[in-house]
Amino acid sequence: MARLVLLNGAPGVGKSTIGALVAGRLPRAIAIDVDDLKHALPSWPSDRKAAGRLARAQAVETAREQLAAGSDVVIAQYVARSDFVDELEAGAGDLGASFHELVLMVPASELRRRIAERSATDEPRKEGPIAPSDATALIEALNAFVQQRPRADTVDASGSQEQTVANVIEALEHGDPEDGS
Repeated sequence: MARLVLLNGAPGVGKSTIGALVAGRLPRAIAIDVDDLKHALPSWPSDRKAAGRLARAQAVETAREQLAAGSDVVIAQYVARSDFVDELEAGAGDLGASFHELVLMVPASELRRRIAERSATDEPRKEGPIAPSDATALIEALNAFVQQRPRADTVDASGSQEQTVANVIEALEHGDPEDGS
């Protein structure tokens, strides 16, 4: 059974990197980074909302195509509203695929450090101006969102990339509908 995995988490937590690494460990899997799609659009950055909506629509369409072909899909995206998650879950269900909603979590102090580290590199900030001082508010907003999503599993992402990938794989195996758990 194909799987659709949503990796949610605060900006700077490592969703894109972990998503790509997890997809590389799964047989027949692709990683979709919604921010990469968004930044490839001509409307970015002049109309961020329109670019975001179009990128999410493209991600859903690509995911559906890959799931229909029997491939697993890992989508990395910060989500604070349920509509996109619900659309992904419904799309997976329509195709007989399982849906896994995972939220990468770190303490606010670790998120501050990661945002500061990313800001110090030449890597452009995908989400717009995110500052280390935003870490606490981002974590609080994510925690509030997770409270509304009873089937979402939180995954400790405070360790190394390798440990976080192992934690994600473990969460997928634990939550796999075919293993009877």
